[in-house]
Amino acid sequence: MKVLQLTYRATSLSALASIAVLATSSVAVAQDPAPEPPVIQPLPAEPPPPPPPGLPPEPVQGEFLPPPPMAPPPPVEEEPAAAPGGLKISAFVDAFYSFQTAKQGSASPVHRAYDAQSWVSNSDTNAGFAQNGFGLSFAGIDASYDGGQLGATISLRAGPSVPIFYAGDTGPLGIDNITQAYATWSPTPQLSIDFGQFSTIFGAEVAESWHNLNYTRGGLYYAMQPFWHTGLRASVSPNDKVTVTGMVVNGVNTIRDDNETPSLALQLSVTPNELFALSAGWLTTLQPSSDGGVFDNFFDLVASLTIERFTLILNADLCINGDKENIGPGYEQFLDDPMFWGVSLAAGYQATDLFGIALRGELLSDTDNQLYKVTRSNFGVTFPTTQQTNVVTVTGTLDFKPVNGSNNLVIRWDNRIETSNEEVFFNRSENPTNVWFGSTLGVVVSTDG
Repeated sequence: MKVLQLTYRATSLSALASIAVLATSSVAVAQDPAPEPPVIQPLPAEPPPPPPPGLPPEPVQGEFLPPPPMAPPPPVEEEPAAAPGGLKISAFVDAFYSFQTAKQGSASPVHRAYDAQSWVSNSDTNAGFAQNGFGLSFAGIDASYDGGQLGATISLRAGPSVPIFYAGDTGPLGIDNITQAYATWSPTPQLSIDFGQFSTIFGAEVAESWHNLNYTRGGLYYAMQPFWHTGLRASVSPNDKVTVTGMVVNGVNTIRDDNETPSLALQLSVTPNELFALSAGWLTTLQPSSDGGVFDNFFDLVASLTIERFTLILNADLCINGDKENIGPGYEQFLDDPMFWGVSLAAGYQATDLFGIALRGELLSDTDNQLYKVTRSNFGVTFPTTQQTNVVTVTGTLDFKPVNGSNNLVIRWDNRIETSNEEVFFNRSENPTNVWFGSTLGVVVSTDG
């Protein structure tokens, strides 16, 4: 029995040993891995495309986006210098037909300009006289040369209005046919200097009719303003809105002064925008007691407003002279600071390119009777009164430019009425009166339209 038990235990132990050996072999086999297949490495990824020029790079996660770079300032373009204009020549002819209530050949008042009168200048008379019918006002040629820093201007005039412009006949060898002749030097674009004979810087109207709103020139223009000067003129423009002009000249409307002291003038012109313009000027005679003129201390104001096709122009003048003395047969007068003044308001509307209208009103006051020289008679002595003479003028104008798109042909019809507190006019019977009417049809052809 014991032998059988021993045999059984031996057999059991042998079986367990065999199982243990098998288990150990399995673990060993499991711990020895099988060879892995070869790994194929992928190609390296292509780098991302660079950002477009001017854009910042993509931010890394966790970083703030940097501010974009500031755009470079635009390049500053220098304004090219204005090219010299070279030689420019223009011409015009101005003719008219007029009718007035004054008799042909009767004396014209001192404020009547160019149209409706003729001028007589001789040893006994230097004045204008009424004219009805057809007439030539001006035929003119203007030439200017712009050479950059140097230039020249000359204006030649012919016709019956030339002696009216000069208030006298200067003769064929004088300045009879020259209204302007001066040289210009512009050392900088902001400074211009003129030397010679040139038109005045004062007033709203000019001798050339088509540059004004009305065909006939106003009484303020002809009786109370200078026409031209001889001397030196300089203009300074610090910008395109402000211009300061100064003059040193031989008085007013003369090539020679009657003393050795020149007249001085200063004007400020302001153009703040395209609608409005303003000019204020002053002219003074340094020795008024020895100057026979009537512009000892002259003040001028011009203001204009332009809104599309509508234009409004205001012009006001004041002249205060030095003490004057009037001496004649049987009388002697002394005037302390005699003065005269006037104001003009004109409005124009260009309804179409062909048709336009204009209206002008004026008030002239000759406070001390320096201009009109109205006389009184007392005890057989005729003498100039020292009371003021006032004149009111109203002018209506129809404007017609028949050539479409061009201003080379201008036809204007003026109707004008004047009245005064003194009898400074004449009627059809050649008797003095205080009311006057005139109608004028003016035709202007110019090459500079």
